[in-house]
Amino acid sequence: MAIELINLQNTADFLKLAYDFGDDLPLKRILLACEAAGCGSAVKETQVNDDEYSSEYEDFYKYVFSSKPPSETIRFHLFKDRLGNLTKETL
Repeated sequence: MAIELINLQNTADFLKLAYDFGDDLPLKRILLACEAAGCGSAVKETQVNDDEYSSEYEDFYKYVFSSKPPSETIRFHLFKDRLGNLTKETL
C-alpha cells in the first residue's frame, strides 16, 4: 500500500483531484460538496489489494459497464482538518 497526503486549500485543488481521475462529473460533484463541507485534506491510497471490489466487479459491474475499470483500486479518505505530516506509523 502506498499513501499520499493531499492538502486541499481551494476549489482548484478539488477540481485538479477530479481531473487527475478522468474529469468525471459525479466525482467533481462529490469533491465540490466536500469542499463546501469544509474538507481540508485527502489521503490517496494506492496499490490496494481489494478483494471485495474485485468480487463485486466480477458479480455485477462487468455486466453493466462496457469498458473495463482500472485493475488497481484507488481509495480517497477525506478529512475536515488539515493533516500534518503523514507516515505509515501515524495510520
